[in-house]
Amino acid sequence: MTSGSPIWDAVVVGSGPAGATAALHLAQRDFRVLILEKETWPRYKTCGGGLVWRARRQLDVDVGDSLEGETHLAELHVHDTGTAFAVTRVEPLVSMTLRSVLDDTLTKAALAAGAEMESARKVTHLDQLPDSVTLVAGDHSYRTRFVIAADGAAGATATLSAWGQHPHLIPALESEIRTDAATLKRFSGVARFDFGLVSSGYAWVFPKRNHLSVGCLSFRRHKHELQRNLAAYLRLLDIDPLQSEDHGFVIPVAPRASPLTKGRVLLTGDSAGLVDPVTCEGISNAILSGRLAAGAIADGGPSPGGVSRTYQRSLEDSILRELRFGRILAGFLYRSPRLSRFAFRRLGQSLSEAMADIISGDRTYQELLSSPKGYFHVLGRLLGLRGTYPKG
Repeated sequence: MTSGSPIWDAVVVGSGPAGATAALHLAQRDFRVLILEKETWPRYKTCGGGLVWRARRQLDVDVGDSLEGETHLAELHVHDTGTAFAVTRVEPLVSMTLRSVLDDTLTKAALAAGAEMESARKVTHLDQLPDSVTLVAGDHSYRTRFVIAADGAAGATATLSAWGQHPHLIPALESEIRTDAATLKRFSGVARFDFGLVSSGYAWVFPKRNHLSVGCLSFRRHKHELQRNLAAYLRLLDIDPLQSEDHGFVIPVAPRASPLTKGRVLLTGDSAGLVDPVTCEGISNAILSGRLAAGAIADGGPSPGGVSRTYQRSLEDSILRELRFGRILAGFLYRSPRLSRFAFRRLGQSLSEAMADIISGDRTYQELLSSPKGYFHVLGRLLGLRGTYPKG
């Protein structure tokens, strides 16, 4: 489609969960939508590949064939307290997937619904006009009524729309490890999380069909230390790689400043910074924000002002308020090590069960922290207080 061609209703930049979901919902409502993907499709996507049940509940697409396995058991090891906790659920807590396969499945669903896609099209220019947006990608030009930015935390669309670089990025390192059959069996069926090994962060092991996804992240933003952390983690767990491939990436642990729209451009997923600040899981809110962006374009009226108000209001009601409560808990876990260690010694199993409920979508951070009875109960136990709970 060239600059002289008919205008698109929406151009979605990026074909991950946010972009594919937005394109699917717009196409299902007979909007003319185009997905622009900067890489040649299908492309590799750096990610631990843990699809929590909360995210699967958001999906409108059957992704069963794209899964590498499911874990109903999660283990939390807190090394600086010498404690460990395990939680199980009937539904899988974490489903293992390769992001390239998952994203391909979601994108194909959008294409089947009527969306179109062009890959190897990196957006290099964006110009907002009163009635449309012009995008330049490669040697092609596109006109559209709205743009949905779904190209990640370091994506070009937000920068080209004058948001600038994301201010809240932390480093993560993930390694895809081929190892022997005995080691694979030792870690099979369990999503493992380890605290107390990485400063202000955690490490993980996700078992895939033929390999392990092992990684670590830190809120202290020292990416070079993560390489040493990962090597030490592998030694601790006695994982001897036969072959490994390391990938570094960044995670946006707080939203960009509101509003998350500028004119006719809407930010979604990691591009908007909608990652869970406690678990650093981003697929759940990527899917939800993609759906909300599509709904705002469909229902917000033809003007960018109406779309912006509809989208911002829906984000506030369903995501942004919850992220504010999540950041309270994240600050407790990652920036108050002495208090968090004390909490794990006293309330480790209860906190683990609460987190399992949250990643399953059965509970929210707001419910965990805003209930006066529950909040003062936890606070009172942490501080050794009695008889201080409010009535009701």
